[in-house]
Amino acid sequence: MSYFTCKSVPLNAVYVVVGGLTGLGFETVKFIAENGGGYIAILSRKIPSNEKQEEMKALQQQYKGSKVVFVQCDVTLTSDVEKAFQSIVNIFAGSPIKGVFQSAVVLHDGHLEVLNLADFQKVLNPKVAGTLNLHWATRRQELDYFVCYSSVTSFLGNSTQANYAAANSFLDVFCLYRRNRGLSGQSINWGALNLGVPLKPPLPQAEQAQFPQPLLIALVLQPPSILMAFC
Repeated sequence: MSYFTCKSVPLNAVYVVVGGLTGLGFETVKFIAENGGGYIAILSRKIPSNEKQEEMKALQQQYKGSKVVFVQCDVTLTSDVEKAFQSIVNIFAGSPIKGVFQSAVVLHDGHLEVLNLADFQKVLNPKVAGTLNLHWATRRQELDYFVCYSSVTSFLGNSTQANYAAANSFLDVFCLYRRNRGLSGQSINWGALNLGVPLKPPLPQAEQAQFPQPLLIALVLQPPSILMAFC
């Protein structure tokens, strides 16, 4: 059974993916299309390249009934988010918004002693201000999914990512807040990903040998493994 038809929602429901043009965001777009998600709206500050537009068209051709649209939006700006959701309502008139996937991310690494306020704001804004804007923009929607892409850094830490850890800790707590209010809310604490912005060089074999294999698999995910997190 499709993950996106198991709650008796219309097949033409809309799912919004923030930061959905690259990396994990676009993997999410593909996953929704593959699993009968129907209509998908990608929000991003950047306009999709010609290559990405072709990929979006290919998804629609491969999965009949899917419609993938792009809406330019800076998720950190309340006015942008409100306009974006109004555009989505106009584009998919009569179709309910049933899910939001928040994958916006900005990285600015550095040891704590050299990070200044601007370095924190740069990383915090997409996840903190962005998520709050999405929360308020969807307050009248009956969402099945409000999924925030967090990181293991929120509880394991990273010597050069205090700002990133703080941003992800907010996502974890905010999703708990939503659930305590009877709203949908789920944060996923991703490990290192071999795609998109969080891309890191593969671990050398000598370093991989230091980790128990199950832990290595859990922390360093390949794209096919990403789908398991939604099951």
